Amino acid sequence: MNSQIYMQEARMVFAAFSFREDYWETFELDDSDIEFLYSHLLDVETPLPSEDLAVVLIEERIRREVQRMEQQQAEVGDIYLPKETYEPETQLVFPAMGGRIGTVIEKRQGWNPNYDDFEVIKVRFDDGEEKEFAAGFEDHALNET
Repeated sequence: MNSQIYMQEARMVFAAFSFREDYWETFELDDSDIEFLYSHLLDVETPLPSEDLAVVLIEERIRREVQRMEQQQAEVGDIYLPKETYEPETQLVFPAMGGRIGTVIEKRQGWNPNYDDFEVIKVRFDDGEEKEFAAGFEDHALNET
């Protein structure tokens, strides 16, 4: 599949997808990366400059992360998007928080004079931490594709 088309599809499917803030600064090659690059070079049957190899490796890492998130979503719950509404007991995956999983424990009406109506959900994570998030909130960066 053309990598640009794949990346566009990945953006549409996972608007909320993001790596940890320090992901690329702490990036290190692992055995699967080396195996992927080796296979890629065998497939294209021509030497490639390091810039091209970096691009295909980044695309592969993103593809793997999207695949991991799809599997996690299927096993655990919905991907959190601020524009969606959620009921108590709903399990959510938070990609922008490193894939943390939490359960909605309550919801209430939100209020901000600068925005239309929205809700606030309280989520409890596996470690017991509780945080509040906007729901039914259309004007949020995580909703962007």
